[in-house]
Amino acid sequence: MAIELHSWKHPRTGQKRYYLNGWKEAIGLSLDFYNSGNICAASLRGEHISNSKAGQIHMKLWFDEEKNLHIDGFSGGRGSITEDEVREYVGEFLVSNGGLELLD
Repeated sequence: MAIELHSWKHPRTGQKRYYLNGWKEAIGLSLDFYNSGNICAASLRGEHISNSKAGQIHMKLWFDEEKNLHIDGFSGGRGSITEDEVREYVGEFLVSNGGLELLD
């Protein structure tokens, strides 16, 4: 499976960022939704979590040109996941999916 990244160049600094589009899959967050758009079932790494906590897990994951992982806007769903766990799970995801290749 290919890892989908969206590249973005900061207009003032020229810094290139590579955003991980499938961050939910990378951390093992699985969500099912009602037709209304509300979460009807959620699990994190195979363990059930409340819909409320799942809805509070937010972040932007991106890599710099040296392949360092950055986490912006992190919210772990009231203790459902930590930033350290995110780093660990994303690392495992990258290894199991062939690594990280940054393309322009």
